[in-house]
Amino acid sequence: MDLTTVIAKIRESMPLILVADAQNQIVGKGSGFIYHQSNLVVTCAHVVNDVGGGTINLQFPDAPEAFMVAKVVITDHEHDIALLKFEPDKQRTPLEASSTEAAEGTQVLFSGYPFDLMSLTTHQGIISSIVTDPTGMKSYLIDGTVNPGNSGGPLMNTQGQVLGVINATRRNRANLLGRIQTMPVGALSLHGIDMVELYSALVENLQLGVGYAVPSSYIPAHADQKEKAAKVKKAPTKGKEQ
Repeated sequence: MDLTTVIAKIRESMPLILVADAQNQIVGKGSGFIYHQSNLVVTCAHVVNDVGGGTINLQFPDAPEAFMVAKVVITDHEHDIALLKFEPDKQRTPLEASSTEAAEGTQVLFSGYPFDLMSLTTHQGIISSIVTDPTGMKSYLIDGTVNPGNSGGPLMNTQGQVLGVINATRRNRANLLGRIQTMPVGALSLHGIDMVELYSALVENLQLGVGYAVPSSYIPAHADQKEKAAKVKKAPTKGKEQ
C-alpha cells in the first residue's frame, strides 16, 4: 500500500511539541495534530503537564526553524487529552475526522515524534482489539509499536482521517514504571552505574508491540466550535427556489 500521498497531505498538520521550563530547558516532548480548526492542536494531557511557569512550543515539519508558542485551553485528565491554542504562521488544514467508526481489524496509521527524533515518522498496523475498562472508558489496542514521544499523535485510517489519540504511557504496570522515571538521578547506583538512569533508559525503550489510543470522540470541543455550531443552528433556512 503506497501511503506517500496521504503522508504528504497530513504532515503539515502535525507539530512536534516541546515543553520548556522557566529556564528555557526542555522538560517534555510529545506529538500533536491540528484538529477542529487551524489554530487548535490536540495532544495528550501528560505531554504538557509539566509546563508550570514555562512555555509550550510547536515546531512543524515544513517550518523546522520556527517555534510557535501555544497555551493549554482545555485539559481532560480522565481521557488524558489536552487542547492547545496558538497563532498559526499560515492557514493550516485540520485533520479530518473519520466518517466511519473504527472496528477490530481496521488498518491504521499513526504519526509522531518518538524517542528524541525531531523528524515526523509514520507507522502502520491494525486495531487488534477494542476494550472498555470498568469506568466505561473505551480504548483501541493497536498491533503496532508505540514509543515514548508518540503520545498525542493521531491514530488514523489509511485515508489520513482521525480515529483516535495515541497514548504511549498506557501500558501494564504503568504506575510502577512512572515512579522509576520520576526518581531523581543519583538515588541509587551500583558499581558506578546510576541505576535510575539505567532503569529510565530501559523503560523508555520498551517495545511491547501493542499500542494504545483513545477514540477521537473523547476530544473536547472548544468554545469557538460551540459558538459556530450555535450560529449555524440559529441561522434562518432559505426556502426552495421557485
